[in-house]
Amino acid sequence: MHFSTLLPRLLPLLALVAGGNGDGTKPAKPDGLPAIKPPFDFNGLIEQGLMDNLHPTPSQIKFMADGKFPTDCMSHAKEKNHGPDEFEVFEVYYEDCHIPWVMCRLKDTKINATTAADMFGRMPLGMREFIKNVIIFKPEDLPGAAAWDAADVIAISDESFKLYILAHEMSHSIDAHVEITGVTPPGQGGLSQSQRWADQYALDNATVSGYARTLWAENLAETGIIALYNNVVPNGVGTFHQNHPFEVFHQWATYTTYYRDIITPSRNKTCQMRVPDSQMVYWPNSTADGIPMEGSTRKVGIPMVQPGAFEKNTTFAQPPKCS
Repeated sequence: MHFSTLLPRLLPLLALVAGGNGDGTKPAKPDGLPAIKPPFDFNGLIEQGLMDNLHPTPSQIKFMADGKFPTDCMSHAKEKNHGPDEFEVFEVYYEDCHIPWVMCRLKDTKINATTAADMFGRMPLGMREFIKNVIIFKPEDLPGAAAWDAADVIAISDESFKLYILAHEMSHSIDAHVEITGVTPPGQGGLSQSQRWADQYALDNATVSGYARTLWAENLAETGIIALYNNVVPNGVGTFHQNHPFEVFHQWATYTTYYRDIITPSRNKTCQMRVPDSQMVYWPNSTADGIPMEGSTRKVGIPMVQPGAFEKNTTFAQPPKCS
């Protein structure tokens, strides 16, 4: 049976079980359940399924003048002891949004601007809207991590520039920003920190990965990969012949319940909101501070997303393992 067809039939049950805030005590970490065995094939089956079913959004690339950087890009480059001459900075204009995304890449990375624009543009617009900038580093710049999300800026290794990694990081920003009435605090995100999420987790027999057992935010972000796959790939998690996806059903079903519109691609969508841009600065050399320029990239006639629940937190994705 197609799992996307089955899900709506089961969601009323999920809502009944999850009614109210629950009367259980939320554990400090989601480590009470084991990781699913055998493990999901994120780097093989899942990545290929996403690549085959998330299609590129037509785009145009505009390279920026030397020394012109988003503040966040400059700050993270300085943290890694990189200078401005090592980076290529460019805007990507997608046909589904009149406002570009600014990306920065080390010039000697394996991912060029065209590939970066293609991969990022495959992600559903609803997910992209919560991302400010993308920075492409070398693996040694992100020790122990494939990528991280800090206040809606994704830094990612060129060896880990994969759709499932982007889905993980974008899920952190979605979690941080999207208010869910009766579940998260008014005007705030934080589904992963809610009793509702913990209650649904407790109904399952496993987590989607070992990393999903480390923190509640990572549990939701890892689960987001499975939810996206189920949402866009024909037969969804029914293609996981080596696994039993119902072992983790309540986690990916809860994610889908609240974020379905965000993770569903549509050719007719245009951007409805965006997180505020990082201020553009002129950064002439590695010892200089950025000199403010014209301010943020223009975002005319579109609502700005308010600061998220985890603005000061940095969340990681682990490096992909070979299949």
